[in-house]
Amino acid sequence: MATIFYSREDVNQSKFIFDVIRERNSKKLHRTIILAPKQFTFQIERDAFRYMGNSAVMAIDVMGFQRLGNQIVKSAGGDVEKIGVAGRKMIVSKIVRSVRDDFRAFREVADNEDFLQMLCDGMADLKRQNTSSEDLNEVLNKLEATPALREKVRDLSIVFGEYSKYLEGKYLDGEDFMELYNRRIKDAKFIRETDIWIYGFDLFDEKMFDTVAELEEYAASLNIVLTYDKSKGEEELFKLGQETITKFKNLLKNCQEVKIEEFIESRAKSIGNEKEADRFKESYKINSQREIHAIEKNLYKLPLESSPGNGGIDIFQCANQYYEAVNAAAYVKKIIREKGYRYRDIVIINNEIETLGEMYKRVFRDYGIDLFLDETKSLRQNTVMTYLKGVIGGIEDGFSNANLMEILNSEFFEEMEDEINDLEIYSRNYLFKSSDWEEKFTKGKNSYEEDEIEKFNLLRTMLVVPLINLKKALEEERVVEKKISVLWNFLEKEFKIRSRIKKLNIKDVDGNFDDLETAQENAQVWNKVVDVLNQMLDILGDEDMENEEFCHILTQGLDTVEVGVIPPTSDCLILSDMRRMKKGITNVTLIVNGVDGILPSDGRENGIFTSDETEILKDAGIHVTVPIQSVSAEEKINIYRNISKTTDELYLSYAISNQSGEKLEPSMIMEAIREILPDVEVQKDWISQGKITEIIGGKEITKELLIEEIIKIIKGSTKMDETEQSQFLKALFKWHFNEDAQVTEILDRGILEERMLRIPKELAGKLYLNDESGVLNLSPSRLELFGKCPFAHFMSYGIRPEIEKVYKVESSDLGSIYHYCMKHFVDRIFDAADELSIENIRRKDDVYPHIDEILEALYEEYNEGILRDGREEEYRKERIREVCADSIFEVAKQLQEESLKDILCEVNFGRGKKIPEIKIEKKADTDGNPDGSFDGDTSPCREICISGQIDRLDIDELGYGKVVDYKSGSEKFLLEEAEAGIKLQLFIYLMATAGYKMKGLGNVKPKGAFYFGIKENLTDLDGNKNSYKLDGFIKKDEKEKINRDVYITGDRHVFEAERFETVMDMIGDKIRSMALAIEEGEIKIEPKKVGLKESCEFCSYRGICRFDLSIEGCNYKGFK
Repeated sequence: MATIFYSREDVNQSKFIFDVIRERNSKKLHRTIILAPKQFTFQIERDAFRYMGNSAVMAIDVMGFQRLGNQIVKSAGGDVEKIGVAGRKMIVSKIVRSVRDDFRAFREVADNEDFLQMLCDGMADLKRQNTSSEDLNEVLNKLEATPALREKVRDLSIVFGEYSKYLEGKYLDGEDFMELYNRRIKDAKFIRETDIWIYGFDLFDEKMFDTVAELEEYAASLNIVLTYDKSKGEEELFKLGQETITKFKNLLKNCQEVKIEEFIESRAKSIGNEKEADRFKESYKINSQREIHAIEKNLYKLPLESSPGNGGIDIFQCANQYYEAVNAAAYVKKIIREKGYRYRDIVIINNEIETLGEMYKRVFRDYGIDLFLDETKSLRQNTVMTYLKGVIGGIEDGFSNANLMEILNSEFFEEMEDEINDLEIYSRNYLFKSSDWEEKFTKGKNSYEEDEIEKFNLLRTMLVVPLINLKKALEEERVVEKKISVLWNFLEKEFKIRSRIKKLNIKDVDGNFDDLETAQENAQVWNKVVDVLNQMLDILGDEDMENEEFCHILTQGLDTVEVGVIPPTSDCLILSDMRRMKKGITNVTLIVNGVDGILPSDGRENGIFTSDETEILKDAGIHVTVPIQSVSAEEKINIYRNISKTTDELYLSYAISNQSGEKLEPSMIMEAIREILPDVEVQKDWISQGKITEIIGGKEITKELLIEEIIKIIKGSTKMDETEQSQFLKALFKWHFNEDAQVTEILDRGILEERMLRIPKELAGKLYLNDESGVLNLSPSRLELFGKCPFAHFMSYGIRPEIEKVYKVESSDLGSIYHYCMKHFVDRIFDAADELSIENIRRKDDVYPHIDEILEALYEEYNEGILRDGREEEYRKERIREVCADSIFEVAKQLQEESLKDILCEVNFGRGKKIPEIKIEKKADTDGNPDGSFDGDTSPCREICISGQIDRLDIDELGYGKVVDYKSGSEKFLLEEAEAGIKLQLFIYLMATAGYKMKGLGNVKPKGAFYFGIKENLTDLDGNKNSYKLDGFIKKDEKEKINRDVYITGDRHVFEAERFETVMDMIGDKIRSMALAIEEGEIKIEPKKVGLKESCEFCSYRGICRFDLSIEGCNYKGFK
């Protein structure tokens, strides 16, 4: 006899079940088994103790269908060889590799991990719906009209058929096991003496229906509890319940349905006292707030009915998902503080735990709240699993630098963290390949001490050599059983993984785990890994495999490993999704992320077949999975249930943009609730409202918001009136007493971020002066960086963060190589002792022998010989050779056009150099002292000068000097950039040349400065060749005509003598003002933009200054 009990969710079904069990046991003691979803079993056990006390321990077992099956098979005698999800995936992975060439629909995705998982899930769904591979084959002829679907079904049937053959007579998967224990229910004697209750399920697959049918025939009694009601207007909500009841009534031999309220009413009538009878009936009602009860009655009702009131309901519209998480955390903190709730009285529901769960956990931790994520946890990020998969990946593909660092940065080696970090930097600096780890290290003798390299070799011997040896040992074995034995011996005996896992779970001085969830994970993970290895041994042990296939299949098995972590304490705040949330009656429910497509879940298609294809197959007589309509109906029931089981406070929120800034729309659930309760106003999140006092409590967010508000107060732009400002400051200092000295930091940072435009001169001197001479020595590139942004200059030359050197060829390295080649070639031309002369260069081939000689000498030592390694560097060297040949040949042609007395290459200007430094006057002579300082000057800087290196100085017969600056990029001269202070090199170099004295001609007379572009002589699609003409500015000389074959200078950059002096003076004043600003400590965040060039584009310090055009007040200082 089967009884289907049903009710709405405003009835306490748990109390009803346990009252009936108690009453039945008082007449005749039976064992009771309650079958429930796995995530619901803990709550049912708690309810059993609540309503039945200690007697529940002896009388009731709560379990899932799988555990019941284990008991049935054990009771009926015999044992079976079962494989788990890991075993299934490893078998399917092997099958797919062998049949992939026969695929039509799946060939392109056959190696995709997600596809393999979908394939496994798809076959499990088919078996749960009692569909076989033969059924798939039979339906192919019915799918002629849908060829794409037909090919999918064909490919799936191939894999499904091979999988079935592989298992036949040897193994049972989970679905086969259900079929087995269904057949053995009749032989399990304990079933005949057991009352079975089925509670908490909304969806049943065909295998479950089969089990229920067998239980009805052989159990002492069968009782099914469903959420259902026959009320008009709610047919859509209770459609799933109606379909399930209909299915059971057709399937079961003797079945009755009973409405729980009517059952309670009949029992109440037997109570003589009317008040007692009313109390009895009321005890089964969930006493929710009137407004929550209105939602329960109307959420999915047509037509919907509105109700007055707004008690117990809060709806928030949040600016983004982060603010939404902060708002939820602040709300929980507030109601616990003000209303005395415990964490166990509150639940949070979010249908996107997988993507947003960790952010919520982080935000709640910031508020001092440990948030438990109710999810089956993948172990992909677990320490044990990342180590194992790193090792297996290295065996499969070779131990690359990135792969080894992933392994060595595991928590297993935490005590060696500093040494491994040094090793990582060393290996990255020299671009280690797999082969570099197999030999003793020798690179780096120019940068590292001998004992440092020896230390790296010791680490290699300890940590890397065992892995290389493991790879070789596995390559020597072909049989899977032997390979597993080699891997097992390495992990157990050599690496001693068990003892290392125990060390991960170290307790603190009070005997508590630092991270209980991680400790729970680690306690389970090794056993799970051992289970995967055992499954692989059982099902594939006799097979021959190459390492690549062995590692691939083992990885697939490890990818399936998941652990179910239980809440660490009974008083715990849980974040779950609608489907998994099985908390029972709850005081406070927060439903967050209430946006369209997420609440309710849109039933996004992530299986082998789309929902349309599933319907086509269903019409053809093939059931491949639970219909999408049923999944959607289940989601509605879950939303309805979780709202209805709330008694006191219902908090709802949705964000209007996601973490990428994309627009989000509120869920129809939000709209329906607003229609049911029109008196409830939608609030903006507390941050957007400016209610800082509500947010105080989360350390990081509070700090950032307080800083923003203090800046507004300083600016006078705060929206608070004087009273609110007073309250704000009181709250701030109240928080301070609980959070150490953070208020001081907040006030300092708030004032700093608004007012800090410069640092004191004394500090600037300490940061910028390299010695005690008091000389501030500036370079042209340093001045240009200051011109682009004073803060970037401060970071580079004041803070000077260490930048890791990587020994690979960067664009700056290419520039250095080109400069080196240019200098040495031109030096040879003007070296009387060298046989190379300008007249001998008539064609490009004339320069190759000299370039090869220069470059060969350079490559030998340049950056530890990095240009000697590998095919890539051979190609790069050939490109360098061609660029140098093209450019030098063009320089030679230009020099042949010029009448020059002398050429100086890479000539330095500075103190004690061939050309003296450029001195910057700190103050007008009338105000100052003989040394350039002035009275009252507190700066330790006594003198400012500019020094640098000029690539090439051409001096003609009359003593006029022209500067040539080599550029490996496409540099163009723009006077506007010099005026802005971001391109000053040409002017500084030309100013410096005036200090060069020539024999018999006196000082050089500055005449012009130019860029020369070093590049390959290529031709574009229009047939135009690269131009090598000099680009810059020049002083007009009436006696000398400008050679347009050498110069591309337009008329606007050919200056009359007076204009030339005016421009030089103007740029000189700019340089002086910038140099003085550096000395005075200017560090303001003020990047410049000239034309389309933005100073921030390649800046290394953007993450520090936080300059963002989307923030009010952040703008480029622009020039046309």
